[in-house]
Amino acid sequence: MHHVALWSDDVDGDVAKLRECGAALDDPEPRDGFTGRLSYLAADAFDGAQLEVVEPAEGLTGTPRAPEGRITRIDHVVLRVPHAATVSERMASWFGVETKRTFERGDMTFAFMRPGDVVIEVIGPTARPAEPRPGNVAGLCFECTEIDVLTADLKAKGYPVGEPHPALQGGRIVSLNQAGACGVPVAFIDFTGSPGPPSR
Repeated sequence: MHHVALWSDDVDGDVAKLRECGAALDDPEPRDGFTGRLSYLAADAFDGAQLEVVEPAEGLTGTPRAPEGRITRIDHVVLRVPHAATVSERMASWFGVETKRTFERGDMTFAFMRPGDVVIEVIGPTARPAEPRPGNVAGLCFECTEIDVLTADLKAKGYPVGEPHPALQGGRIVSLNQAGACGVPVAFIDFTGSPGPPSR
């Protein structure tokens, strides 16, 4: 997966603020792109995880149609980074997006933030390593219904999928190996019968 795009209602103003904050930008001025006016941050702005700010073009906004299948929406994307706390600080300082929840598991920190409707899950070492590995966009999770039926369908089609199990954020989740998803780890989460995620 190449990058994560952050929706902006004022890309010129947001990019001006990024310049004032000293954020490294591949596009110091917004430009026209396929999805609207946009600006890419330099990869090292988030230690290797590529982010873009975009003001969507007309026709890409508005109320989405009700889903017709079992997959209902994107629930969250995962960034793996050299140091989770640094990303939390930059998201707050540069975009005004505060981290909603953090916890540690072993020597790793998990941080969750919601700049809009989709959660960003940041995973990285609690202590910055002496020789950190570059960050990247490490996964994509879709919200779904009937997770057991979906899992059975994927298995019947020959996809390398695991078994549904309890998710950290509530509900049940199942993962599709990246070998079956063009190299991108993909998961599906079902909040049916669960308190589910906080209200969006």
